[in-house]
Amino acid sequence: LSKRSDLRDLKAQRFRDPLPLPDHFRDDSFGFRADRSYSIKAPYAVDGIAPFTNRPTRIEVRPAAASEPRMSIGATTLPLAPVFTAKGAHNIQLGEITIIEHVMAMMSALNLRLDFNLTQPDFPVFDNCNRVYLDQGREQFVETGRVRHFTVRRPFAGVFEKGYFLLEPDDGRKQLTIDNQISYPGSSIGDQRIVVDMTPELFVFLCDARTTSFRPETRLAYWLARLGLLRWKAPITTQNVLFADPDRFFNPRSKFDFNGVNYEFIFHEIIDITAWLLFAEVRYGAKFTGRMTTFFFDHHKQIDAAAFVCDDPRMEKKIGISYN
Repeated sequence: LSKRSDLRDLKAQRFRDPLPLPDHFRDDSFGFRADRSYSIKAPYAVDGIAPFTNRPTRIEVRPAAASEPRMSIGATTLPLAPVFTAKGAHNIQLGEITIIEHVMAMMSALNLRLDFNLTQPDFPVFDNCNRVYLDQGREQFVETGRVRHFTVRRPFAGVFEKGYFLLEPDDGRKQLTIDNQISYPGSSIGDQRIVVDMTPELFVFLCDARTTSFRPETRLAYWLARLGLLRWKAPITTQNVLFADPDRFFNPRSKFDFNGVNYEFIFHEIIDITAWLLFAEVRYGAKFTGRMTTFFFDHHKQIDAAAFVCDDPRMEKKIGISYN
């Protein structure tokens, strides 16, 4: 959709009162700057358990060897491009490599360009999500230059049977603004909306927000996890998954508490919904700035969005991009 009236109707349906973003929800301990790009001085390794194969895996993190970051397993190496993606089980998959969205979100938010070599075809679900990559690489990060920016020439929305994403041009601030809305039954999550400027300090703060298990039967799953008896091929624990049912969070982390609300669920949503932007940023050789508004925007829809923005000729012909 690109008619102003259609876009106005979509936005009119948004929840009226976004969650406030507390000033202390920030972490600038790594010194990343929004106007600078980064890589690493030397490779380093991160160890974990591959969730689908339930085997130990080692992820070697390397400086990007080309303009397109790459992921590899064995003799197979693929660039980060939508044409090589697959719609995995609740994840974005590149070739046979699964759960790539977390590291993609990290690279987009922090202007990092890295390659990843895996010994198993699954990225682990870590206790602190992306934080392990930052902590292991703390002494390795190096600035590589000034960031170039691009935006859309005119606003448009991609609308699905359920849910949508809406991209709007940069307002002159050269900033990515995220307006994310979620709706779940019950009171633990319920109807929430948050509007944030995606700064490096905010991403470093929220990068350890965990994947959530939200089910009516979560109470049983939580206690099985506490006893070490819950397995999704690889073990699921009360440390690497946030357990919630319609009425409560079972293992919330207090760092995400503010004014009676725990932000961990919606912060992990931000990780998930921003990952696909890296495909566009690689495609256009620049950082996307503007406003992205989302609702029910899951990983499969994100792959469709990436394919349209990166590869569909209607994108550049009808919507257009501009460098700013």
